[in-house]
Amino acid sequence: MKNFIAGIGLLCALTASGAAQDRFVDTTAQNRKVVLEEFTGINCGYCPDGHRRANLLREAHPGEVFILNVHQGSLATGTPDLRTSYGDALANQAGIETYPNATINRHVFSGHTSLAVPERNQWETLSESILDMEAYANIAARATVDWQTREMQITVQIYYTGNGAATNNLNIALLQDYIYGYQSGASSNPDQVDGNQYVHMHALRDLVTGQWGEEITTTTQGSLVEKTYTYTIPEAVRDIPVEMENISVVAFLAEGRTEIITACEANLSFTNGGPDYILHLSDFQQVPNHTCDNNVFFSTEVEVRNASQAVSSLTFNFESPSGTTEYTHTFEPALEAGSSVTFTSDSLPFPLNQDATASLSLVRVNDSENFPETDSMTASFSKYYMGIPSQEMILTVAQDQYGEEITWKLVSAAGDSIGYGGPYANLQNMGTRNRIDTLTLVDGCQQFTIYDAMGDGIHNTQGEGFIRFSDIDGNSLLVRDGNYDDSAVVMISYNIPFESSNESAADQIKARLYPNPASNSAFLEFDMERSQKVSVRILNLAGQCVWNLGGQILPSGSQSIEIPVDRLSNGLYIVHIQGEGFQGSSKLIVNR
Repeated sequence: MKNFIAGIGLLCALTASGAAQDRFVDTTAQNRKVVLEEFTGINCGYCPDGHRRANLLREAHPGEVFILNVHQGSLATGTPDLRTSYGDALANQAGIETYPNATINRHVFSGHTSLAVPERNQWETLSESILDMEAYANIAARATVDWQTREMQITVQIYYTGNGAATNNLNIALLQDYIYGYQSGASSNPDQVDGNQYVHMHALRDLVTGQWGEEITTTTQGSLVEKTYTYTIPEAVRDIPVEMENISVVAFLAEGRTEIITACEANLSFTNGGPDYILHLSDFQQVPNHTCDNNVFFSTEVEVRNASQAVSSLTFNFESPSGTTEYTHTFEPALEAGSSVTFTSDSLPFPLNQDATASLSLVRVNDSENFPETDSMTASFSKYYMGIPSQEMILTVAQDQYGEEITWKLVSAAGDSIGYGGPYANLQNMGTRNRIDTLTLVDGCQQFTIYDAMGDGIHNTQGEGFIRFSDIDGNSLLVRDGNYDDSAVVMISYNIPFESSNESAADQIKARLYPNPASNSAFLEFDMERSQKVSVRILNLAGQCVWNLGGQILPSGSQSIEIPVDRLSNGLYIVHIQGEGFQGSSKLIVNR
């Protein structure tokens, strides 16, 4: 999920009017805020498109647009049952007849005969017209939740920058985000799809002030009204648990039952064992990374719903077939409550030349572990890379029936074209045909990309194609199946013997191997100017480490290290040595 932020609840509340000792409401005249009450249902196939449009509107006007999803009518029956006792009266007043539908500030717009705005393609334009209107009052609020008793203390302030209607109504809505369940037409709003479930957002759970709110009668310019009261958050509504970490509260001021003037929401604070932080993570995925190494990058979205202090760092466990890596990401500036950001990680280890699953779980926020447990996220990752010692190699593209959809290119790190191929002729029947080219590489890292114009790869019902890279003698180096969408990438390096191209700046030393070819044992010889720790690894032609001799401290002078050839299969390898400020390599042929 991405691109939608669950509004953090600033429950605004009401009590006896009077001069506030601690004024926190703004006294500067402002324009109106938008309250979009979206009438929706789980069996409404077009409703997710309405959710999508409302989310985009909210994102375009942060802090100015508030969404209340009112599940109501026959299309809202079923599981999950997100209806409330308030929906029918709201729908009847608005004249709701079709779904999705909405009211925007309960205002009757030109060309409409009721409050209902069924034309969801007009929600943006009509909402922006409301945002251009002056408001005669401002609203702000604070709320504190007792984590153990679920009791919420709420304070709201209203300041009249102009003369209001003789009577206003203050409404407080309890909303809930991240309710997982069924939704018809979910695919039209993919940002709210998680696996095979839909993520319901902004769902109305309760109207704290009742069906139509509580009356405010002190509405003249310069008036400051403060209201306070206590509310207990229900354990569940219609068997849907009300999770405190996912609630939000919107307060709005209306003229009677219609014509909403302004609204607010704010962060909740927690006491009595409440969490230091409430976060939501979503949209975990591999970021396409085109580097000549065995590392991957991920991106994810983090939403800070509540925070005792700004979030300066998040620590995760990144799990893959390479093992578990603890990764800490820092934020500058730190993330305040109510903010949301998508970030990209530093490089993390991942096994080469395979498709595998990686998972991400939150370990710490800043230095705290006091936050509600979050589920780990999983995604498919892959990294195809090989480093080869020869400048020429053979490419085999086994096309499927529709060869005219296939093209490929090879480009250098500088973006220069090295080679290209396709499109190919179609086959008369489904199946495959090998297309063979010789590639001449350049020094350094280069990127091979194969495309399919239809976006279904070359491994499908029209032929199980693949891509194979071989050395100039025809020995297979890497095979990638044709299972991809519109493109697939393989990174290739020449004259970069070690996995990490970042070490290319190290001094090169001469390393010698004898005997070579070897059958039982081989010895690596080199010279060092001073004593230091040295590591030795054996790489195959795909750049993968097949044997690690570890690190050892060696004296200065001539060195001789035995290589365990008897543990290797016949073939060509690269023996790589690395120390502080230097590296060296030598080709090893194993032939028994």
